[in-house]
Amino acid sequence: MAGAPVPLSEHQVRHVAQLARLGLTGDEVATFAEQLGQILDYAEQVGEVATAEVPPTAHPLRPVNVLRCDEPVDALDHDAALAPAPRVNDGRFQVPRIAGEEEPEASADPNSADPNSADPTAAQATGDGGERP
Repeated sequence: MAGAPVPLSEHQVRHVAQLARLGLTGDEVATFAEQLGQILDYAEQVGEVATAEVPPTAHPLRPVNVLRCDEPVDALDHDAALAPAPRVNDGRFQVPRIAGEEEPEASADPNSADPNSADPTAAQATGDGGERP
């Protein structure tokens, strides 16, 4: 086994920090140099463990499939899926806007218009290109 861990150089620590996209202070560089040295020393100790007699497939637990069998079942019917929905539009769930826009005025029939679609003529009139946040 190795003796005391050898800390990494400042250059090595800064290189690792750059790869990890970390900005380190001078104190952090010194701290991490020592800690990374300890980690590398520990990895070296693990590498020295005698594993020649251990089969590569050894595992402490028996391999058991805990998942259920994959049995095909009938899918939920389209109309049955939409039946409990509070609002439906063109065979799809209609949900409220969440992107910070005000809700458009409600029509007499909540299922008749799609409030989530932009009016292309309004976009041309305002000159905003129809972009919505």
